[in-house]
Amino acid sequence: MTIFRICFIIRLFLKYLGWGDVFRRWFLPCWVVGAAASFALPVVPHWSFWLAAFAVFAVSARRFAFAGLMLCVLAGAVYGVFRTEAALSSQWRAEAVSGVPLTVEVTDMPRLDGRRVQFAAKAVDSGGRTFDLLLSDYKRREWAVGSRWRITARVHPVVGELNLRGLNREAWALSNGIGGAGTVGADRVLLHDGSGWGLRFGAAVSAVIGGRRMRTAGFQTASG
Repeated sequence: MTIFRICFIIRLFLKYLGWGDVFRRWFLPCWVVGAAASFALPVVPHWSFWLAAFAVFAVSARRFAFAGLMLCVLAGAVYGVFRTEAALSSQWRAEAVSGVPLTVEVTDMPRLDGRRVQFAAKAVDSGGRTFDLLLSDYKRREWAVGSRWRITARVHPVVGELNLRGLNREAWALSNGIGGAGTVGADRVLLHDGSGWGLRFGAAVSAVIGGRRMRTAGFQTASG
């Protein structure tokens, strides 16, 4: 259930109670409080806890305005937990792994910084899991947008890479949907060359607007 559906249900419920003005005035502040509080949870409660909390506040809201506001806080907390769990589930495994066989599709314009070519790719491992990776090629080979390759790479997670000074790599990666970073090995096999007017047009657009996610100040430093 998306946050929009949750908001719609809570709005209907509060409107049913005659608290439409309360919703319009206080929902967003309470939702932000709930979303922020979700990051401070030491553990993620079981789904039954969320249902029980919703039921208690929904019943109490018929008599107490505070309970209605807590429904809004609960909606923000549910959203925060859901987004965090979704982001963490798409992250690379906890340890760095060398020589990982991957099938990758280049999804953004490669960028040459002198030492390497860096690009975003949709990667599939041998187990069928899909990751959005930021890959570096120190051989500076060509990687056409839309091309698909079979490669080996050394991949490491970005979650846990805290930098107290300068770029926060973990926050940067999570906000940009990056599941891991890695270095491409020497061997690669072309599976699809990424030709076609649609892909060329997409590459041109990506070049003009500066890329979908990698054109940030931290592009060059995010993977070390």
